[in-house]
Amino acid sequence: MMQNQMKRCFVIISVFIFLIGAFFVTPGSLFAKAMSVTTEVNHSPIDFFVPAKRIQLDATVTDKHAVKLVRCYFKADEQAEYVFVEMERIDKNRYRAILPSPADYTHRIKYLFLAVNADNQVVKTQTFTVTKGGATDVPEWQEVKAVGVIAVYTELSKAPETVSGFSDSITVDAVESSARFGMVVGGIYSASAMASSGGTAGTAAAATSGGTITATGSGLSTAAIVGITAGGLAAAGGGVAVAANNDSGGHGGSNNPNASITWSDTECGVSLRVVFAGKEKGISQAGEPIEVKGLPVGDHDLAIYNEAGTESGTCSDGISHYTIILGGGATFAENGSTRIEDSLPRGGSETYEVNVPGIGSANFKW
Repeated sequence: MMQNQMKRCFVIISVFIFLIGAFFVTPGSLFAKAMSVTTEVNHSPIDFFVPAKRIQLDATVTDKHAVKLVRCYFKADEQAEYVFVEMERIDKNRYRAILPSPADYTHRIKYLFLAVNADNQVVKTQTFTVTKGGATDVPEWQEVKAVGVIAVYTELSKAPETVSGFSDSITVDAVESSARFGMVVGGIYSASAMASSGGTAGTAAAATSGGTITATGSGLSTAAIVGITAGGLAAAGGGVAVAANNDSGGHGGSNNPNASITWSDTECGVSLRVVFAGKEKGISQAGEPIEVKGLPVGDHDLAIYNEAGTESGTCSDGISHYTIILGGGATFAENGSTRIEDSLPRGGSETYEVNVPGIGSANFKW
């Protein structure tokens, strides 16, 4: 009897020790793995597009664990969900995507890059937005020969017959469920589209999301940019980055607690009012900058208004020379930058589209 009780106690103690070890050891190892995301993307966004001409997009993609594949997801405003083209490796770390020719009626295109490394870690970049230009000359990024058919893919279970917003020789196919990496990383397809397609399966389901990283090369300092992923971070420039307050992933109206807007009149001290996502964020006065944090995740309009009335700061004409700086991963959708400097006449206003990712920000120690 005593021996049975001792055996029973031994089993209970062994299970308890195992659970304690699993609790303390496993999360640590998982966290170490999450922190190993090392994908870096360098891309110079194009300034505009000319209809009826194919678009060439180049990006440099590197990863310490080798790059498995790179895609470019894109859509016009007329298209509900993203489609993608496979990017061709044209050099050691350089990849190229050829997008179909935009139609004459298309005014805006959005695109982003997705990469999968040899460890099946999936990351995507911020979204870039480009609008139709009024130039008649074909820009260098559209000096592409319209030869052959462009293969376009979707991760939805049923491929659309056409790609709205584009007029070109295109074939559209649905990829196997094991290749639905855009659904792994999240933030590309809508929740309803993913649900109707059954989500991920196979290899894609076994992949891990690295979240959103910032693609450098758009006029920003490489050392000043860190892409915080859903499970860890990747730092550039030799600094030590400290992750801060990752949010739940950017869905369902969540906020990024670290995404911020800072603005002020830099010369005359004119009062400037900012409205973001339909909500007023404050009025800067006497040239003193205002910073607001905790922006809603997604694509939103940022409107800035010159409030100069009878007072006009130190400038008699009431013209505001302002600066807007975004932080915490937020970027201006037009060119992927985090800073804009411009001017507004008395009573004037300007609106910018801003992308707020569902990720944290980082603090640097040098």
